[in-house]
Amino acid sequence: MTILVTGATGQVGGTVRGALDARGVPWIGLSRRAPADERWRQADFERPASLAPALDGIETVFLASSDHPRQDTLEVAMIEACRARGVQHVVKLSAQSAGLEPPVSFGALHARAEQALRESGMQWTVLRPVFFMQSLLFFADSIATGKLIAATGAGEVAFIDARDVAHVAAAALTRPAENAVYTLTGPRALSFAALAGQLSTALGRPVRHISPPRWVARIVLPWLSGKPRWQANLVIDLMAAISKGAQSRPTDTVARILGREPHTIEEFIEEHRAAFAHKKPAV
Repeated sequence: MTILVTGATGQVGGTVRGALDARGVPWIGLSRRAPADERWRQADFERPASLAPALDGIETVFLASSDHPRQDTLEVAMIEACRARGVQHVVKLSAQSAGLEPPVSFGALHARAEQALRESGMQWTVLRPVFFMQSLLFFADSIATGKLIAATGAGEVAFIDARDVAHVAAAALTRPAENAVYTLTGPRALSFAALAGQLSTALGRPVRHISPPRWVARIVLPWLSGKPRWQANLVIDLMAAISKGAQSRPTDTVARILGREPHTIEEFIEEHRAAFAHKKPAV
């Protein structure tokens, strides 16, 4: 079995590679700037003609791509290339918000790619994680000043460690396809206010959650984060869904597939205590 890992230099794809190595399973990485190495192939989702040659001899694909306003179109092109080149099984990294009715935020883009995958005739597995713990690092500078600013209201999230998602992906890539959708969460849900309490305990100083009105967040987030407005708006849409409880139900999927419990938010905070404790110096 030859596995192609797209998004191979990303936070999930990189861990997928390591998890496959640990299983003794060979992989080939896909990158726009591939190293001069036999384990890597060069292709770019934004250049569809580059995809087919990269799929020569590939039987199984891990499909992950960066946030993009045309992410659905780019992934559908990759799915079509996989089908045309005889790929047997695609494991797609999606988002929990793709399973909402209707899909919202980034999930709307993922839902369209999921549909194309289901209709492709290939075997498929879809992974729908909730909010990554690693995404909390984007709040690190603000947390260092004692504020966790997120327009989530009292909504709870069963935060998941991206590394657990990657290990589930590696398991899915190396076993028979089930044409299944897996919603992936951490072991329990907590609100951002409760998360601020966890951070306060870990850092030994107060951290409070501030949930601004979403119309204010839409104006301010692009400026504070440097994200383009289309992406910032999708983030706010996700926060709105979270405020209504969209990601508040833990599942046992990680434990069933990996045979161990997923990582906890306490473990993540302890591991990244230094990042949350120190504000970056002004440039």
